[in-house]
Amino acid sequence: ETTGCASETTIKAIADAMEKEEEKEKTRTKLMRRTDEMLMALTTTKEGVKERERKTIERARERIRTSDSIRDMEDAWQTIKPDGKKKHTRAAKAREKGLETLAEMIAKRDWNVIARMKEDKRRLNETDEEDVWKGARDILSEWVGNESSVKDSAKEHVRKFGRVTCVKVTSKKDDTAANVTRRREKNLTPKERREQKAMESAERYDNFSALVTHVKPHQILAMNRAEANGTLRVKLELDYARQVIPA
Repeated sequence: ETTGCASETTIKAIADAMEKEEEKEKTRTKLMRRTDEMLMALTTTKEGVKERERKTIERARERIRTSDSIRDMEDAWQTIKPDGKKKHTRAAKAREKGLETLAEMIAKRDWNVIARMKEDKRRLNETDEEDVWKGARDILSEWVGNESSVKDSAKEHVRKFGRVTCVKVTSKKDDTAANVTRRREKNLTPKERREQKAMESAERYDNFSALVTHVKPHQILAMNRAEANGTLRVKLELDYARQVIPA
């Protein structure tokens, strides 16, 4: 009586949709609470609010607020998520050397950047100016990589202009499996049959190259099967001549 003439399939679909919507809202609430905590921590720090970091967090928060999928929310959160363990990246090492101010000056196109670079060079006892510039560039690269707009643009670039390339991986394991296959073509176990299919896929897609937009679903399945078996190396290449970073 409650559902009227709705079928069980329709009722299940509605229930699943409601469950997904509830999970999405829970994720949104949790991530927005975390971003609010990060903004609050910035305003109470002794060093004062770092404008660049604050804007990055605010952009991520707005994206979380307006996203229609959990995946988009989590992608936005990843751009500002604090690391549980301190990563010894090149940008982190450059910050430990105190080169963040130099990176800020480069980003703002400050005319005093040369004087700041020479000051940092003397302070760090560096013999080569390029080492100082390199550290600042590492910090800038990290900032750009954490921008959600850059990630979105890169994903769109891959979807349109990415190229899939494959190369067969040869090893003693593959040779042994091939010999077993030839000896017992009619008496293969399920595992050996899977390995045989993976080897055939590796042979078929050796030196394969095609745009992402031209790769068929059955080709993706075959590549995944061979890659999981360790007989095929699959790479996704980008056309770096095209603009990736949004203007």
